Amino acid sequence: FEQLNEAIKGLPEGVQNAMKAAIKEASGDARAAAAAAAKANKVYYIKKVDNSGNSVTIKGDSSSEKIDGEEKAILTLSKQSIMIICSGTTEVVDSYWHIIGGEYVKMEEIVKEGNETQGKILNLLILFKKALKKMSNLDLKED
Repeated sequence: FEQLNEAIKGLPEGVQNAMKAAIKEASGDARAAAAAAAKANKVYYIKKVDNSGNSVTIKGDSSSEKIDGEEKAILTLSKQSIMIICSGTTEVVDSYWHIIGGEYVKMEEIVKEGNETQGKILNLLILFKKALKKMSNLDLKED
């Protein structure tokens, strides 16, 4: 945390004033937010720093303050991070908060990828079984 604050101190004053870093050790579910109207152009970097089973939940100040169209963003993996910026308005899109960086992965994406991988492995096993069956039907004679 101190190193991150030192890095922010090295930025130009205008950028420094527009940024705030929040690193939260997940000793339980956490909520990090502020009213979007008062936080226009603010950038937050949030990182889950432990490997517990707890999660870090990032939500807007109200249910109308969405993050890329979602009610919340959840960090569940160790060292997972997210960087969000507040637009302060929903005139262009339906969200006040926008994901602009970090290592943020939705659990649904991990499950989908796992299911696809499982399907590929199953297909390979079926092909392998067929190949073994064909090989067992061959009459191999030693010379």
